[in-house]
This record gives sequence, structure tokens and C-alpha cells, in this order.
Amino acid sequence: MNLNRSVGLFYFCAYCLESDTIHAKICTEGSEFMSFFEFFVKGPYANDLSPKDYVQKVEDGESIILLDVRSYEAYLNSHIPEAVSYPFQSFNNIENDYPDRYQTYVLYCDEGVLSYRALEIMKKIGYLHVYDLGSYQTWPYEKVEQ
Repeated sequence: MNLNRSVGLFYFCAYCLESDTIHAKICTEGSEFMSFFEFFVKGPYANDLSPKDYVQKVEDGESIILLDVRSYEAYLNSHIPEAVSYPFQSFNNIENDYPDRYQTYVLYCDEGVLSYRALEIMKKIGYLHVYDLGSYQTWPYEKVEQ
């Protein structure tokens, strides 16, 4: 059952942890919001990277491959600048398509669930620098819209 479609996606203010969706969208104290999944479910491989920290890494000149693990259709509709479409269904080929296990990879999806699962896969097979940007829906900066 897809809870996002049936009851709406819940967000939490990362500053004050207020769970009211409206508050989380307008809180002036906090600058980042977490989905329900990001807040409650992530396990031992969690290696989250906030949008602010991602932008800082890019500005600092770090070599990053940003992977959008949503469907190709979702990517075509809208994505983060510099992102490469690499749908979650393709992760059985990740070692062939992206063999450098020392490269920095940042992953995101619609709600943070698939990007975390993709991060788990990459960490389990030996990728060292993998970060989960989480939910595209909480990306506060520029987006490429088609």
C-alpha cells in the first residue's frame, strides 16, 4: 500500500521536530524537512546528506555523481540540476555502469525510500562514499522542469 498516495506524505521540521505538515513547510527556524521514512525508518547504512551540505560539497569542488533513482519518466518531468537518471530497477548493473567504488555518489528519489535501498545495495557491495539526499520533494533549490 502506497501511503503517499492514500493519506499524503508527512514531513517533520528538522529544527523543532514539529510534525504538522503545514508547519514543516513554513517554519522559519528550520531549513530542512524530513519525510516520515527519513525520520523513523532508516537503518544501519543510513548516510544522509542534507541539501545544504550537498550544495556545499559541490561548491567546494568535490567530484560527485548525483544519481536520480526514480523512474526515467519522473526524471524527464523534473530533476535536480546535474543529476543522472539511474532508475532503481537498474541497480543490478551498478558495478558495471559505475565501477569506481571510491567515487562520491549521492542518491535521491521521490520519498527517500528507494534512494536508501539503493544506498544499502552500494554499501553492501563495497562502495565507500555513498550518501542519501533523500526525498526530491524536499529539495529546496533549483529544479530542472520539463
